Amino acid sequence: MEFKVLNIKSLINAEAQHYPFSWFKLNNIINHNYVPMLISSFPREDFTHINKNTSKKSYNMEFRYLNNEFDEIYKSKQSLFYELKQELTSQVYRKYLSDRVNMSLEKSKVELCLWSYKSTSFLSLHRDKKQKVLTQIIYLNDSWSSCWGGNLCLHDGPYENRIVKKLNPIIGTSIVIINSKKSWHSVEPLNHSAPHCRNSLQVVYWRDN
Repeated sequence: MEFKVLNIKSLINAEAQHYPFSWFKLNNIINHNYVPMLISSFPREDFTHINKNTSKKSYNMEFRYLNNEFDEIYKSKQSLFYELKQELTSQVYRKYLSDRVNMSLEKSKVELCLWSYKSTSFLSLHRDKKQKVLTQIIYLNDSWSSCWGGNLCLHDGPYENRIVKKLNPIIGTSIVIINSKKSWHSVEPLNHSAPHCRNSLQVVYWRDN
């Protein structure tokens, strides 16, 4: 399989990180020729706003599943997002990802979703559901300043003040988080100085049971 939108070398060359848990940072995962088109064609319709405030997990954001309905609409438009989805869900990409993270993803169910954070959107400190094997996030923002908020924060345990790493959601950057009892993370609230939404594509691999 020949990848068009994805730069597969970014995955192959990604370095494993093991503190505060297992994760990978992929640079330039999107082929640079397609970056402007992906940013300009980011879907704006059919997002659902979700808001939750509990002691275990709180959030405020918008999302949209890339499901069969999405395929029907965007395939006919010859959308780059449809191309990107096909590449990310291909068996070839799954094999590359499995090899890089050193775990079998062959039987995992794959789910894709678009996320959009607006002013004051956030995701509180949490661990993912135990049914998740890993999550890959691909950022789709033309530019981003850390002072706008919206950074992905990796925490050393369930402690708000123990932020080990802040990751800026810049276009082409992708983060892979291996789910474990240690994988505490959060997204800072966006402040009013952010000139545009914080957009991303999320790929989740679920356990086969």
